[in-house]
Amino acid sequence: AVIPALQDKSIKDLVAPGGRLYEARKVILNSVAKSKYMSIHEPQGAMYAFVEVNLPDFDDQVFALDLVEKKHILIAPGSSFNVPYKNHFRITLLPPPDKLREAFQAIDEVLEEYAQTLEQRKEEALKIVQAMRAGEDKERIEKLRSKAKF
Repeated sequence: AVIPALQDKSIKDLVAPGGRLYEARKVILNSVAKSKYMSIHEPQGAMYAFVEVNLPDFDDQVFALDLVEKKHILIAPGSSFNVPYKNHFRITLLPPPDKLREAFQAIDEVLEEYAQTLEQRKEEALKIVQAMRAGEDKERIEKLRSKAKF
């Protein structure tokens, strides 16, 4: 993977402003900064980025599978790197910057779907709680639970 990235250039050329790895890193940082669902500690020389996802109950392994199935983008779940949390993913800086820009747009689209699903589930849970507080019959409450898949 490194040899195709070099394309007859030195590492110094690739990491300097205007260099492909420099530009790829910049795309990742800018894409994450624009997202309301992601944050990042800037890569300090690695050829990958470790991106944090800021959504409740996020599962990096499920996300990696969803992303490859829905958008044909391959990332590595952060938990694959022996960390105790499941809200990160790892992506390489090797693809061209325009491909990374497209990838992060697709990543943000899937995260938006996740956020909308969370919001719908919160609304459904609220309906159940309200029905319980109002003393509605168990059949109605069970119907709401079933619909909400709780």
